[in-house]
Amino acid sequence: MATMKKNTPRQDVVTLLLLSEYFEADEFQILLKQAQETDRSFWDILLEQKRITEDVIAELFSRRLKVPRVNLSLETLDPALKPIPEKLAREHMCIPLRMEGRKLVLCIANPADLEAVREVEFQSGCSVAPVVATRSDILTVIDRVYSQDHSLDELLKGPKEDHDLQVFQPEPSSAVELDDHDSLEAANLGPVVKLVNMILMGALAEYASDIHIEPGENEVQVRTRVDGLLRDGMVVPKWLHNGMVSRIKILANMDISEKRRPQDGRISVNFRKKRVDLRVSSLPTRDGEKVVMRVLGSGKSIPTVTQLGMESAEHELLKNAIAQSQGMILVTGPTGSGKTTTLYSALTAKMTPELNIVTIEDPIEFHLPGANQVQVAPKAGMTFAGALRSILRQDPDVVLVGEIRDEETAEIAFHAAMTGHLVLSSLHTNSALATVQRLLKLGIEPFLVSSSVNLIIAQRLIRMSCKNCREPYQPARRLLERIGMVDSGVQFLRGKGCPDCGGSGYSGRLGLYEVLPFTPEVQDAVEQKLIGEPLLKVAKAAGMRLLVEDGMEKIRKGLTTIEEVLRVVTVSEQAPTACPSCGTLIRAGSTECPQCDKSTRRVCDSCQQELQSEWKVCPYCSVPVIETGETGGRSEYVV
Repeated sequence: MATMKKNTPRQDVVTLLLLSEYFEADEFQILLKQAQETDRSFWDILLEQKRITEDVIAELFSRRLKVPRVNLSLETLDPALKPIPEKLAREHMCIPLRMEGRKLVLCIANPADLEAVREVEFQSGCSVAPVVATRSDILTVIDRVYSQDHSLDELLKGPKEDHDLQVFQPEPSSAVELDDHDSLEAANLGPVVKLVNMILMGALAEYASDIHIEPGENEVQVRTRVDGLLRDGMVVPKWLHNGMVSRIKILANMDISEKRRPQDGRISVNFRKKRVDLRVSSLPTRDGEKVVMRVLGSGKSIPTVTQLGMESAEHELLKNAIAQSQGMILVTGPTGSGKTTTLYSALTAKMTPELNIVTIEDPIEFHLPGANQVQVAPKAGMTFAGALRSILRQDPDVVLVGEIRDEETAEIAFHAAMTGHLVLSSLHTNSALATVQRLLKLGIEPFLVSSSVNLIIAQRLIRMSCKNCREPYQPARRLLERIGMVDSGVQFLRGKGCPDCGGSGYSGRLGLYEVLPFTPEVQDAVEQKLIGEPLLKVAKAAGMRLLVEDGMEKIRKGLTTIEEVLRVVTVSEQAPTACPSCGTLIRAGSTECPQCDKSTRRVCDSCQQELQSEWKVCPYCSVPVIETGETGGRSEYVV
């Protein structure tokens, strides 16, 4: 009986196909007999003939039976709708879509199969409204829906308790006691509690800096940011989304009944006997609330100044600046470039019992024994400027200001640096020279900048090539040209991918640094308000190396790759090329080398007109361009 059910199509299907004029009656009988003899699916044999497609069959069903045709790639499965048993779905090639009133909309490959419709009605307790789609589309959705459940079952197996992770329960508050019984019930389900703990534990184990929980139409994607880049993690069924978000909100002391506006909170955990805090942010989206958890203090210890990855010259400049009793050290770079870590390393190097050290932060990312750490709270009137003004009455020796965001904070910080305090702070600029211009635009007088600042550090974080799978390779020539390493004789190394690096070829990160010491020459240039190439020339003479030059040094040592340096130090920021005379790297558009004062324009030797880099023939005098690489030849190299 089961064989007949599998291989014998119903008479209404036979009639449908005969009416379609795709097969003659005797041809159809041959297909039917073949299916019965080979114990194969009639539908598979039918489609093998390639005289009729799944789309045509679905259209015939829709037209003849007056059943709506749907495209499952454009449909959204109701996440609250519990799916029918997988065995039933695969046997009848069907999947529930949604509820419309009291009717269950069922997507089915054969809507004429009344037996299948009745069985689904019995299982669901609802009357069924069939719609039709192709077998392949339905099977794809079935695989996706039920594979998530299988993978989740596998994930949730294993030890019930993991002593590596202890989540601190917040004190009861109105945010948790609000009348939202469904969310509370979903948050306290055993699988939900264990799933959230697994997500936290997995992210902390790989030293992730952020955890993203992103709802989609039919599923929830968990992603973690490791070494600066996001990685896909587990995929969770959509019906668990509400419980996961509610659980995280309860742990973060957030309002679980409020789903229409963004919220912020904080979770504290112990992971492998170390305290880790997570800053939680929720954001309403079309498909539900997205949650991002920023890991504050990932369990790694604060590196020392010698462990930051600076070259010896830059390291000495930083040590000398830290040793000063007053002045200012500024660290600049985009979000996620490691500015806070550098500031904390400098602060740790300065920390002694004789000094009163105070920090103003938003948020406090590391707990520093021996320092008085102040959390900014704008709603309570505790801004960077207000907190800094109060701190200066607390007899501090060293002050760390998390970020200089406005003119008021900048003025107070510079006043502190001028009156016997060592001030450490950060700004959001792209380079050390851009920091000087930013300070001047904030209204700080040039003489204050030149006399107060000891050191400016611009930095980025790059991924290191995995030590366990590093191997030689040859980068593309266009990359070598962009970074100025053509014919450099360097043996380039990269990771080929292994289990230790998750197949990425990279493991761990280190910094790229552009360190500008405020020598007397640099101070004079700042007081004269020099910008652009004149200031760059003075900075290079003082020993400053560009970020890309530090990247080139890391490449020569085999610590990273050209691709990674160019990913972080973009062409729009640097676009470096070598001076044709002395080989010093200079920025695009420069008209002269700041090191040797040679002209870097590309000119025709015949008519002396300036040429563009791609021109092979001078358009002014039609003389062919011969590039010799020397400024005294037929033409100069492009810079």
